[in-house]
Amino acid sequence: MSRRPIIEGRRHSARLNSPQACLRGICFVALILLLPFSARGEKRLFIIDDDNGMDKKGCARDRKLRPSQPWLPVCDPDGGLQLVYALRDPEIEVIGITCSAGCSSLRVCVDADKKLLKLLGREDVPVLAGASGPKDLGKSTEASKFIIDQVMSRPGQIEILATAPLTNLATAMMAEPALANNWKTLHFATGEFHGALGVRSDARFWEWSGYRDMNINVDSAATRYVVEHGGAFPIYPNEVMDDVELTLSEWRSLRKSDSELGGYLADQCSIMVKVEGTVGRLLGLKGMTLHGIIGAALAFHPELFTGQTIISPIKVVQTKKNGDIFELSSETGLETHAINWQFKDAQLFKQQYLDRFR
Repeated sequence: MSRRPIIEGRRHSARLNSPQACLRGICFVALILLLPFSARGEKRLFIIDDDNGMDKKGCARDRKLRPSQPWLPVCDPDGGLQLVYALRDPEIEVIGITCSAGCSSLRVCVDADKKLLKLLGREDVPVLAGASGPKDLGKSTEASKFIIDQVMSRPGQIEILATAPLTNLATAMMAEPALANNWKTLHFATGEFHGALGVRSDARFWEWSGYRDMNINVDSAATRYVVEHGGAFPIYPNEVMDDVELTLSEWRSLRKSDSELGGYLADQCSIMVKVEGTVGRLLGLKGMTLHGIIGAALAFHPELFTGQTIISPIKVVQTKKNGDIFELSSETGLETHAINWQFKDAQLFKQQYLDRFR
């Protein structure tokens, strides 16, 4: 540490004994002690809007209640990993989690979030129930009211990370038209451009088979409303959110963790890691894709990415095969968005999230 050598490194002891020198010394020490706090600044304040499916039993029980893939008896648990990543980030303060049905039912999302908060010792973070499906667009919920209250009471301070169908967010915007003018940033982690960025999503099989991105297609009306009324927010599409996977070897390491949290995460991810890490090899995958966590990393730590962004107006267009997708547009009158789509240091990111999971 440099504080002691700086103070002790002075050699003129007689001058140090004077009252003026003592006063200067006290002020100097106070300045040194305060510098880290002023340099670091306050934590960034985030609301996370998610559809966490990290509840294997709940997903099997409620599969017919969720809007996306009701035939599938398991859910993608990456939303749970995203919360762990966010809640263990020293630069971020999660002030609330708003839940939506999507890859899980609303009940599964709420229960899964509360379970993780308990394991993390963060039951102080509120979990708010929101839309149970697209039929709830425009209906006031705990989640939509919380978003409005927090953003409007602290204008320019609240950031929102949206990794779920956008029903909660669109409903809040409908009720409070000034919402987008008062949040600090909306981080829009979802969607596909289907080759328009010069790269394609790594989950190529799903594209060939007519895969529809769940977040924007579960509630297409909500997606269009947010894009048309949400201002110039950054977009983190699947073209980047498919770039890093939780591999079988990393999962085995997590399973050996001595912590209750690590064991729980390994158990909840077991099905998806094994399926995507084995069968997925034929589809161009190396393990379980980490959409939610990559979206959080883009929002929290843009230095992990290349900084090469595409700046363009976008619009939502409907395709016969893949449902709603994003399209770069040259039309006038559309908001311009920064589209982030490439990693700079995937290995650093891997080490970062693996450390937080243990």
